[in-house]
Amino acid sequence: MRAEAQEGNPDAQYALGYMYFNGQGVEPDLDEAMEWIRRAAEQGHRPALEALTQLAAIGARKPTTAEDRPQEPEDDATGS
Repeated sequence: MRAEAQEGNPDAQYALGYMYFNGQGVEPDLDEAMEWIRRAAEQGHRPALEALTQLAAIGARKPTTAEDRPQEPEDDATGS
């Protein structure tokens, strides 16, 4: 998935950002998460745009509730 994200696939970029944000298969890294989500948002990826809005609203900190988390990518966006 990282290769797809690096090639500019916004679904892969968002999914990778989500993984970094939640520590799914990688160490949690808010900066890395924000970078990948931002890249997807710059391409008009709606869930990424919404995630950036949510992250800004919580001050880009690790969320404490499920409602604060970015929307989970759909299965087809993760490449699985």
